Amino acid sequence: PGAEALAAAATEAARAAGVPGVPTTGGGERAAELSTLQRIAYVLGQPARVAFFTSQYVASLQLAPPDPALRERVASLGMRFPNMGELYDSIGQLFADDLRRLERGSYALPADLLPDVLAVARTNWKYFEDLPKIQRRRQAAARREAEERVGAQAYAGASGGERAFPEYYTQNYHWQSDGWLSDESAELYDHQVEVLFTGTADAQRRVAAAGPACDALRAAAAVSTTRAPKLLDIACGTGRFLEHLRASFPTAELHGLEMSPNYAAKARKTLGIAGARIAEGDAAAMPYESGSFDVATCVYLFHELPASVRKEVVREMARVLRPGGTVVLADSVQLGDNGGLLDALVRFFPEAYHEPYYLNYAKVDLVRLFAEEGLCHVDTTHAFLTKGMTFVKRGDQLEEGA
Repeated sequence: PGAEALAAAATEAARAAGVPGVPTTGGGERAAELSTLQRIAYVLGQPARVAFFTSQYVASLQLAPPDPALRERVASLGMRFPNMGELYDSIGQLFADDLRRLERGSYALPADLLPDVLAVARTNWKYFEDLPKIQRRRQAAARREAEERVGAQAYAGASGGERAFPEYYTQNYHWQSDGWLSDESAELYDHQVEVLFTGTADAQRRVAAAGPACDALRAAAAVSTTRAPKLLDIACGTGRFLEHLRASFPTAELHGLEMSPNYAAKARKTLGIAGARIAEGDAAAMPYESGSFDVATCVYLFHELPASVRKEVVREMARVLRPGGTVVLADSVQLGDNGGLLDALVRFFPEAYHEPYYLNYAKVDLVRLFAEEGLCHVDTTHAFLTKGMTFVKRGDQLEEGA
């Protein structure tokens, strides 16, 4: 049933795109034309991508399985895990939404539509080399091995015992080697995320974050013709999302903020000198003047923050935005989203993959959290396991965010 649902969704996406041989069902003119080759590459490539990364996910479960009792504990709460047909139906809908946005010209085609097979193979080899370490960490509940291993870096440049990084930050999130604090971690991260999301992570980012962000950039560009619209990606990681924004909106002035020096270095390598300005710093105390940006994006950060830090980050978002500016938040779905279809996964994930603040995030009222800092909710988009939310800073606010 799952394969049939995915095939049906791919056919729907192809029909919407006008792939030759697929009957059309009407609809308005497309704002941007993709070539026939690009359409075919997308419609055939995305299911192939899912198949590849799903095989890696299944192999990972065999080599590094979570505690089998965890699934039973979640089920005992009265929660039902979605079946494969339901998951593949959601994935098919994600790709159909993604392709519709590509056809409208909302954002650029993914750069790896035709992947570098050798590069993927090399990264895949490193990924599986690292899996036994992840499993050892999981079984030993070694949540702070990262700080022990890179302790000198955790306190680098600090004096009087002051920490260079917040304590919450130096954990082994996802049980990954070195946490966020090594070049090896930065090299593996994007591949690890794609395996976890079975090849759908980039599409989720595009639908939930890139689309609203590009819309906001276009709106900002229309308001001011004397300067380029300015965007800040908060917790930009390896720069993968910024790389897609650069391809989608070449005239924007892009900035990225990242706490990990290793991930920031990877982002600079990904984007090049002219791609974006990458700064190292804490999202709870951003190194920017008030009212500096038209748009702020934040992808997959909030579920990794303690509640108190999350609130500080929202306050900083409001401060660095210009009045009328836009925040685009993309993060995990929360409990109750999609009619509760994914609630069992939401409860399973934080224990299986060491996400200490995830369950708190899954219950927080994000609309209220942002409203308390003068950021008004205007839209929500669901993209499989990701929820995108758009907020606008009230135009009557002072630039200091008061």
